[in-house]
Amino acid sequence: MKKVRSFLPDDAVVVPGHGIPVKPQDLEFTIKYLETLDTEVKNAIAKGRTLEQAQKEITMKKFQGYALWGWVHSGVNIPNTYKELSK
Repeated sequence: MKKVRSFLPDDAVVVPGHGIPVKPQDLEFTIKYLETLDTEVKNAIAKGRTLEQAQKEITMKKFQGYALWGWVHSGVNIPNTYKELSK
């Protein structure tokens, strides 16, 4: 995401595969979410948390606010990040 953001001119319009078109600076929210997710999952693994514990503990409230949050965050993003970082 950072690489994509870095080569886009500020006046570009990003048309995602889903969602509404956004400006390059709007990608910062997603970049910050992914950075925070990575840090939180690394911390959970370092503390010896199981995947299930991590799913309950990593709430990241400041990023919530859309209908699919619970499913995407806890059901997809945390498990995949946990799996990747546990290798």
